[in-house]
Amino acid sequence: MDSEKVLQLIQLMSETDISYLKLREGDSTITLKSDGCKSDPAILLRINPGSVEKASTSVAAPADEAARVFCSPVTGVFYACASPEDPPFVEVGTPIRPGKPLCIIEAMKMLNEIEADVEGTIAAILVKNGDVVTAGQPLFALN
Repeated sequence: MDSEKVLQLIQLMSETDISYLKLREGDSTITLKSDGCKSDPAILLRINPGSVEKASTSVAAPADEAARVFCSPVTGVFYACASPEDPPFVEVGTPIRPGKPLCIIEAMKMLNEIEADVEGTIAAILVKNGDVVTAGQPLFALN
């Protein structure tokens, strides 16, 4: 199986809700697992195919397998609130809808307000204020 086909399968998984794929072609077998986070295809194409297995095992999924996760779109520093005096954007139990601010991620001295793109309820906050997060890392578990 050629690397171009593998990259196409990885991209397909990132754009859909497919979380597990096993493909046999001739005497070759490939198994792909996803943490359930949809990735930006531009980010996906920059991933070295040799590092895909390592990247997928370094992300911890929430304990509740039924929960969905909201992942960081960029690498940077996670902030739960706009300033130290302000309350957090969301807490466990907060209902969210598309467009609702969830957090701020500081990347390259730019403050990026991260908004929800789905509807649900915050089931768990998986990172702490001030943590460095990577693109694709789960930030919130959603019900």
